[in-house]
Amino acid sequence: LRSADFLAVERHPLITFCSTGVQRSKSGKRELLGELTLRGTTRPLALEVTEVTGEQLDFQGARRFGASARAKLSRAEYGITFNKLLEAGNVGIGDEVSLAIDVSWVMVG
Repeated sequence: LRSADFLAVERHPLITFCSTGVQRSKSGKRELLGELTLRGTTRPLALEVTEVTGEQLDFQGARRFGASARAKLSRAEYGITFNKLLEAGNVGIGDEVSLAIDVSWVMVG
């Protein structure tokens, strides 16, 4: 996946997500809005927040929280078009990619 056919990490060593806000989806779930930069291409992306933990104290007594979010994206929209034709005539790699983000943060102050 690090090769030029996929993530091209020599030219694009970072994948970044920059949050622009939070909103409620039509189904009532929280969405984290932002821009995902992958392989030098930046596109808007909405991540569905699937879990937010309550406050917990870590081993140093700091207030820590966590969250998980999920999204699906098209790899072709980020310039990842490599594929392999199988004997049956189908393609070997699907276009849809599932993205999962799990974060933890400490409240300061």
